[in-house]
This record gives sequence, C-alpha cells and structure tokens, in this order.
Amino acid sequence: MGLDDLRQGLFALVIGLPILFFTVLGLVIASSYSYPREVVLPSGVKVTNPTGLAATFAVGLAAAGLLGYASWKLWRGYLHFLQDKAAAYGATIFTAGWAVFLLIFPSAMSGDVGSTLLSAVLGIALMLVGYVMGFILPAYRLYDKTKDGVFLAAVVLYAVALVALITAYIGLVLMYIGVGRLSERQDAASQTTGQPR
Repeated sequence: MGLDDLRQGLFALVIGLPILFFTVLGLVIASSYSYPREVVLPSGVKVTNPTGLAATFAVGLAAAGLLGYASWKLWRGYLHFLQDKAAAYGATIFTAGWAVFLLIFPSAMSGDVGSTLLSAVLGIALMLVGYVMGFILPAYRLYDKTKDGVFLAAVVLYAVALVALITAYIGLVLMYIGVGRLSERQDAASQTTGQPR
C-alpha cells in the first residue's frame, strides 16, 4: 500500500505542477496585454495588472490543493514503506509553508508591509524545511534501502536545486548591498558637487 501511495502522490506533482506553472504564466502574459491598466485599491496600494494578480492567486490556491493531496499520499507512503515519520511530516510542512506564503497576496493588498514580509519569510522557511525533510531525505532513504541509482540521482538533483535557490538568494542580497553602496557613493558625489542624483 505504501508504494502505491508514493506513486500517486509523486505522479500528482509530476503532472500537476508543470500544468499549473504554465497556466499561471499564460494567464499573466495574456492579462498583461488585455488589461494593461493600473488600479488603486481602497488601501492605497497600486496594482498594475490586477487580473494577472488574481489569476496567480487562484492558481496558487489550486497548487495548495494539489500539494495537500500529494502530501497526504506521501505521508501514507512514507509511514507504510519507510516507517519514517520525519519524511511524512516534511511533506506536510512544505504544504503548510506554501499556504503561509500565499498570505502575501491579501497582506500586500491591504498595504501591510510587515505581514507581507512575515508571510514571505515564514512561508519560504517552512518550504525549505519541508523540502529537505519531505523530499531530499526520503530520496536518500529509498536509495539506502534499495541501492537503486535513480534515487541517488534524485537526491543529487534535489540538492542542486536547493543549493541553486540558496545561491540565488545570496546573489539577491549581494545585489541589494551593491545598490546600497552605489546609492551612498552617488549621495556623497552629489553633496560634493551640489547636484542632485
């Protein structure tokens, strides 16, 4: 029973995630051409592409449903086949992280910067923890149990994706620091010459 649950959960992700990704991509592109107007919400927040934003949120909710189904199947599979509670919790934590991350939409629409940042940071943190516990570690456990190289390849690719995300985030931080330094230099130069930036 455990293997059937694992197959069904992984199949849902393999098929569902690309469909959702290209759906939201197509909706955002189409809405940007169809509705290029800017809308000011009652909170004072300006939204350039409200239709695209609504479509993204709707697909995000659909992704939450997909992740909920997949995590339930993975939970059952990990418990029955691997007898691994940590892996089962990992898939659930990843889904919870996605749900928290989705809260950035209503938070941003209300103009609450603090709640938006909290939702983003907490959601990403939970997804990273869930990713390691629910995907990388179970793949290694399956390799250790079966010695099948396909599971080792999955571990390597999972790890590469995680490292790529972390390094991309570090690059983003470095860009922020660099722009800050550039701004400080321009401020100093404008004060010296008496000209605005």
